[in-house]
Amino acid sequence: SMPTSGPDSDDVVGGGAELADSIMSVLGPAITALDKQVLLTRHSQTALGARIEEVSSLLASLPFDAPCETEDVVRKLDDSQRRVVACSSRLVALVDRLGKLQRDIAREKHAQTTVMNAPPPGPPKR
Repeated sequence: SMPTSGPDSDDVVGGGAELADSIMSVLGPAITALDKQVLLTRHSQTALGARIEEVSSLLASLPFDAPCETEDVVRKLDDSQRRVVACSSRLVALVDRLGKLQRDIAREKHAQTTVMNAPPPGPPKR
């Protein structure tokens, strides 16, 4: 019998069931993962929609006719900022003074150590 070389033959180059199986073995897991991601996205969009509805109804229930008093809050915030800057500059000055004191103490200690470790003076010359 003669080998068939029609479109239904598995021996045709670039076709056949083996090629289809190998393509599906590569694409199958990717398609499955993509399906999962699409489902997760749908669920998160549904949850987000519900949250948006909650916030929307909460905003609708708020009275918008009462003006928002922000002047006092801004004034307090400015005052707090001034105090923080003042404390910060005082802290920097204290750190500088502390560093100077530490250097002075180190100098004094070095001088005392030098005097204590000096050889005793020789007998007076007569």
